[in-house]
This record gives sequence, structure tokens and C-alpha cells, in this order.
Amino acid sequence: ILSSIEKCKKESYKTKKPSDLDSEKLEKVDSEEESTTKTREENNAALKGTMVHRLMEVIVSSIGIIKLDDLDSISRNIVKENGIDERNTVYKAYIEMLKDVGETMLNKGGYPQVNGVCSNILDTFRNAKEVLSEVPFYYYKDKMLINGVIDLVYKDENGWHIIDWKTNADNVDLDNHYKSQLDLYSEAFVKISGEAVLDAKIYHIDILTK
Repeated sequence: ILSSIEKCKKESYKTKKPSDLDSEKLEKVDSEEESTTKTREENNAALKGTMVHRLMEVIVSSIGIIKLDDLDSISRNIVKENGIDERNTVYKAYIEMLKDVGETMLNKGGYPQVNGVCSNILDTFRNAKEVLSEVPFYYYKDKMLINGVIDLVYKDENGWHIIDWKTNADNVDLDNHYKSQLDLYSEAFVKISGEAVLDAKIYHIDILTK
């Protein structure tokens, strides 16, 4: 499977991303000011999501090694990776947000889930036969080449499962909201691995208060 994944190369032309399948909506904006405010809020939410995804990649790849004391330096590095330094007013807030996520995952049993996914998902990964993080893929569907990255795939005694990290403010019915994206991830993994996927689920990370 790893050899198949490593064959994925960066495209030389524009393609569509899986997330586009669930977000292609036209929204009415009343004014240029409202549009600017909305764009700023969306960019801020997207940046937080990107940093949390990076943190989860580090945590999952370091299970059994990473300690709570490591979270401060890891969080600082992630924030700086995203172009934010000490001069930025949100620098400390983003570091604290990431440290809180890390502490919750490592020391507090994870976040409560409403879709049947185990809250303490790191224990699930510890007991898994195989765990793959940030799996890139190209997939041809409906006359369109789609490229993306699956957040996490793990194999237990029953087979393969896909997990997609989300930091949405609302955690209600996320599996259904992102169904097209999750279905495509499953199809893509079957295509590149030749093995079946039992399910694809959202794991919601609550950063609303951070």
C-alpha cells in the first residue's frame, strides 16, 4: 500500500479537491464589507483547521513517544510554519489552542463524538495493525481528475477505516454533511490499495472556545 501511495506526484494542471464536492454553494452577500468580514472569518477558521491537522499528524506519527512537555515547542513550530510569529497578535492564542488540543487528545481521552467514533481514538490507533497519516491520492471520477489527501487510514482486525479530522463549530451530522468527500476518500483508497474500506467517519475536534 505504501508503495502505491508514494506513486502520487504533484499535478501539473488544475484539478478539483474532494472538499469542493461538499462546499459548492452560492451565497448572497449584502455588502462588500460583509463579504470582507466573512472572508476574513473563513480564512481564520481555515488556518486553525490547517494547524490542527498538522498537530494531529505529529501526534499520530509519534504515539508512544510524544509527551505533554513536547506540546509547547511543537505548537510554536506549527504556528511559525504557517507564517505567524511573535509580532502577530494571534500568535499566543494559536499556540494555546494547539496545546489545548494536544492535551485533550493525549491526556483527557479525546473529544466526545456523536457518530459512534471512539473519543479516545489514539488508543484505537495504538491497537491498530497499521496506521497511515496524510495519504495523498489522485482519483479519476466523472470525467474529472480529483486530487486530495486522506487525513488518516487505519487497519484493525476487521479491515480498513478512514478518519477525517474536522474543526467545524457545529459537530451535528458531520458524516452526512461531508458524505460526498468521505465516499470519495473510500473510493480513492480502494483504487490505490486494492483493499476494501469498512467505513469513513469524521472525528470532530472542538476548538470553538479557543
